[in-house]
Amino acid sequence: MRISAQASFDIVYSISVHPQLGPVVEPYIVELTSAGNLSMVNQKVHSINADYFDKKLDENDYKAIKLLDECSPEFITKKFSKIAKIKPRDFFEKQFDDQLFQKRIRPHIEKKLAEALELIRNKKLYFTYFNNIVYQPIEWATESASVLFHLRRNETNTHYFATVKYNNHRLHFSQNNSLILSTSPCFLMAGNMLLHFENDFDGAKIKPFISRKFIEIPRASEEQYFKKFVVPLLEKNDVYAVGLEIVTERHEASPVIKLTRLLDGSFGVVLAFNYGIHEFPYHSLKKVSVSLHKTGDSYIFKRIKRSSQWEEIKKQTLEMYGLHQVAGSEFSFENATSEHSVVEWAVQNKENLLKAGFRIKQNFSQEYSLEESSMHLVASMHDDWFDVHAKIILGGIEVSIKALRAAIKKGTNVYMLPNGEVAVIPQKWIDQIQGLALFSQSEDELKLKKQHIGIVEPLLRGNDLAETKNQFIGVQDVELPLGFEGQLRPYQKAGFNWLYFLYRTRLGGCLADDMGLGKTVQSLAFLQKIKEESGGAENQEHQGQTELFSSNEKRKTSLLVVPTSLIYNWVVEAKKFTPDLKILRHVGLERQKHTSFFSKYDLVITTYGTARNDMDFLKNFHFEIVILDESQFIKNPTSQLAKKINLLQAQLKITLTGTPIENTITDLWSQMNFVNAGLLGNYKFFEKQFVQPIEKQFDIVKSEQLQQIIKPFVMRRTKMQVATDLPPKTEQIVYCDMTELQQDIYEKTKSTYRNMILDSVQKNGLAKSRIQLLAGLTKLRQIANHPLLDNPDYEGDSGKFEQIEQMLFTALEENHNLLIFSQFVGHLSLVENLLKQNEIDYSYLDGSTPQMQRKKEVERFQNNEKRVFLISLKAGGFGLNLTAADYVFLLDPWWNPAAENQAIDRTHRIGQTQNVFSYKFVTNNSVEEKIIGLQNRKKELSNSLIKTEESYIKQVTLEDIEQIFG
Repeated sequence: MRISAQASFDIVYSISVHPQLGPVVEPYIVELTSAGNLSMVNQKVHSINADYFDKKLDENDYKAIKLLDECSPEFITKKFSKIAKIKPRDFFEKQFDDQLFQKRIRPHIEKKLAEALELIRNKKLYFTYFNNIVYQPIEWATESASVLFHLRRNETNTHYFATVKYNNHRLHFSQNNSLILSTSPCFLMAGNMLLHFENDFDGAKIKPFISRKFIEIPRASEEQYFKKFVVPLLEKNDVYAVGLEIVTERHEASPVIKLTRLLDGSFGVVLAFNYGIHEFPYHSLKKVSVSLHKTGDSYIFKRIKRSSQWEEIKKQTLEMYGLHQVAGSEFSFENATSEHSVVEWAVQNKENLLKAGFRIKQNFSQEYSLEESSMHLVASMHDDWFDVHAKIILGGIEVSIKALRAAIKKGTNVYMLPNGEVAVIPQKWIDQIQGLALFSQSEDELKLKKQHIGIVEPLLRGNDLAETKNQFIGVQDVELPLGFEGQLRPYQKAGFNWLYFLYRTRLGGCLADDMGLGKTVQSLAFLQKIKEESGGAENQEHQGQTELFSSNEKRKTSLLVVPTSLIYNWVVEAKKFTPDLKILRHVGLERQKHTSFFSKYDLVITTYGTARNDMDFLKNFHFEIVILDESQFIKNPTSQLAKKINLLQAQLKITLTGTPIENTITDLWSQMNFVNAGLLGNYKFFEKQFVQPIEKQFDIVKSEQLQQIIKPFVMRRTKMQVATDLPPKTEQIVYCDMTELQQDIYEKTKSTYRNMILDSVQKNGLAKSRIQLLAGLTKLRQIANHPLLDNPDYEGDSGKFEQIEQMLFTALEENHNLLIFSQFVGHLSLVENLLKQNEIDYSYLDGSTPQMQRKKEVERFQNNEKRVFLISLKAGGFGLNLTAADYVFLLDPWWNPAAENQAIDRTHRIGQTQNVFSYKFVTNNSVEEKIIGLQNRKKELSNSLIKTEESYIKQVTLEDIEQIFG
């Protein structure tokens, strides 16, 4: 180093002129004299040696040095040479030319210089002369300079020149050794001062006057010169003219929007502003338009200036009507997917736009009507149906509902008007008409059955509305039956009132309250009410089918169909709350295979399996009410069970379920079709109109339409809404690491199945490989729990099982009662063996547990005789009241989160007084963890859809397989 880091020095920047590259700025370290002045000892500084002089450099210096390095001959040679290794001297001699310099090299240098000058503003700046880098100090201008261009026309020519002003003083820059360091932004060294200008000033305009005072324009070429050079000059700069006239014109401006396809292929509008005959796109930087006019020997430049503030107000007006700027002058809005949507937007906002002064143009292949459109629908009620009448104005012309329906049925959303214009049918109309037409009983009119009150009710007016509310909509408070022994919570009383309302209107429904909110007690109160209204006498429960009273006694007999495991629950609850109900349990091998004595009972209870087997004679009995508990049992409309259950006849059909949609919305169709046949059309119709649009296309309109139809017939309350007195429920995932041996087995198994599945997919396709996929996933999940579930000869440990064991004994020591769920019976067996080894008594329930034994196991746990209850998830996911527990262990995550919630809700239900804690055990870096993440990402399909294992496997893609087995 020429200058020691311990010496006194300073950094300076010096302007010089390179013979090929032109004006540049270079950074130097200059040693100071003992008096503190700059000496002649200096050293050029680069990024590579800047750290050595760190004590005098700040952050801006480092940045500026790097930028100025990129202006050096060495950097320019490396960047622009066609030869990899060449010296700067050879580059300038052999490759450098004026075209390369002007088009590429100088713009690069000026860009870097402008950035560097901004960083070093007010630092020490000098001009180099004969290798003296501090020859002349350069002063930084503290404010922007201005330029005035002059045109002086006389009889023979026109003189064109420029003057520069700084601090209201005219500076001499022409023929004064001035240098332009960069043109945009413009930095000009004039005398001993470095000037800067406004950012939009183009320094190239004054470049000709660096070396000469003016440009002379002969008369013979002045017109062409005025058009080519002076007109653009006037549009961006101040010009003073003598012998020429410059006139600024005032025009009343108007905003214009053009409906069109945008440059990116989407649709929207292009905003422009008309000032007289001149049109400016909104985004144009051109603030002034100049035109040249010649009269005889005289020239007039006419200027039209834009009003930026006014234009911005008009742009904000557009934004008020839902538009946002896409790019430049292009504006669009959400869901602007076609030219039709843009036209529809224009029709909706036309009146306000015209009031704001906008003119509307179209740039489409056909002319659309922008006249106002309106549709008024009114429904009138008859005995068992509704008529919907329509007044439709489309494109300013009245159109019949029949013609509009015909157009919509063709799949188009436009209508050809008599005047040749095309009117866009608003999407909202299409959705509304389609929703009504789907269920209309007439092709020419809109005629709907009373069960479609959900979509007709908003259209009712006056007396029709009042009468319909009285008959179909208004749920009134009803007195509880005298024979009901108990109390209903307010929301349960509302559920009872709703069930009675359905009975009065003969419209079926689904009571879909959360598990544990008392669907059973609401239903029993309702059945007791119907019994008392029919005049039944005192009764008792009977097992078997013995005739207990005279044949002339009349009753309204109802049927309750339940899972086998719930018969005991219903009988116990009926004895407690409605002891007057005379009940027949139609189950078992000794049951009678006919219905001749059913009319002597208030309620017949049977199971889904028994009902399916006995449907040949059950279908011929006319029940008053049929109730399906846990009605998701008939969720599959193609199953034999669902088909046979639908053969039951009744005045009213009711379903009870905590999960009306357990798998897909097809579950909903099956249950709603049972309670109100035809409400959602036939299955094929429902699949086309709702399942595919909602589940595959995420169609929000169809989802809302479906919700509107079923809303009157579904009552759902969640615990969060109504059971505010329930203690809190805390759910936590416990992540467990595998043991080394377990991890090794898992990885080998994963690799084997991955190759097997991908090979099968390649050969047979994804659909035919799902059996192998399910087998592989099941095996991996078993190993993630404990390798013993897959290999009885395994002698190692399981990381998850060790975690379960530790938390189990800790919970027991802290005096907690536990429910332990698993979908693998083998997993429960491992816990069972652990409890036996430690002499801990427990209850146990799986699918093979007999009904009477099931009852005893529940009672022993609820009576605190046993503190641990091992339960198979599928066998104990519903129908159990186990409020003695306050801890729930889910040993393995299930595909269906709803089933997990059902398991937790065995204890988190009415009657629970303790805080409930749920722990779900998940093995790290296993298929359990990956599937939880994968399932969460797929939840956007629909918030109301809950996937089961089978349906999930059907939707797995090749990418999913790669992720799960990756």
